[in-house]
Amino acid sequence: MIAAWGAGGGGTAPPSDSGYVTISSTDNAFAALKSDGSITAWGFSSSGGLGAPADDGRVYIGISSTSGAFAALDNEGAINAWGSSSLGGAGEPTESGFKSISATNGAFAALTGDGSIVAWGDVDFGGESTDDLDAAPNAPTDSGYISISATTGAFAALKEDGAISVWGDPEYGGDATEAPSGPGYVSIVSAEYGFTAIKADGSLAMWGSGIESGAVAPPSGPTTIVAISATDSAFAGLKSDGSIVAWGPPANGGGDVPPVTDGVKFVSISDVDANCFSAINPPIELEE
Repeated sequence: MIAAWGAGGGGTAPPSDSGYVTISSTDNAFAALKSDGSITAWGFSSSGGLGAPADDGRVYIGISSTSGAFAALDNEGAINAWGSSSLGGAGEPTESGFKSISATNGAFAALTGDGSIVAWGDVDFGGESTDDLDAAPNAPTDSGYISISATTGAFAALKEDGAISVWGDPEYGGDATEAPSGPGYVSIVSAEYGFTAIKADGSLAMWGSGIESGAVAPPSGPTTIVAISATDSAFAGLKSDGSIVAWGPPANGGGDVPPVTDGVKFVSISDVDANCFSAINPPIELEE
């Protein structure tokens, strides 16, 4: 059973039946996925509250969303999109075989089984453009990609060899001249406004609007970072020795970090909100 409350179209009239396992949202609508693979949506029709697939015989396994549209992936890798057509609610690929769907605020990017990418939606947010004069770059046309990460306005795709391709709004990480070149990266972490990529030896690269005057640079050279968390524009890395390092704008958490005291190590980091982090260290067990 689902309960909804608050202002906006999605705060009222949720479905009254049960069996739902996940809920996705746009700015003014929700879409809930049932255990049987069916979908129910509610909220403003312009934001995806209407138009969800109903009784189409397909079994859906996941739902992604922009600020105004949804895209559902079924168990055969086919995609069904609805909501604002300008924000990805139309123009989805008609073929099947897709593995995953990522989303910015205005566009979707889907990854196929052979590692190629199809994007649609607002070109300024990483959607596909047929206008050669448009400033925003399109998704890469080659294959071999294994994952896609997204900020608010740009995508970054990681290849099997660790090379990275980016597209979308340059201010949000879509500028290929700022993104790292060459292979060897193993993962990409996204904030709202930028990306950090990490190599197997812990070397880091950051790009996007987090790179600005006064921003703290990421550590140079190999590191022992084992986990990374992000706020809007800053990142914090947990090292294998339990210490923490942060980079990005200080106002977003990229400044000073808590020290390790009395040999007590931190074990996890969370981004509390747009501007700050929290870290947990285990309690000290007192000897009897």
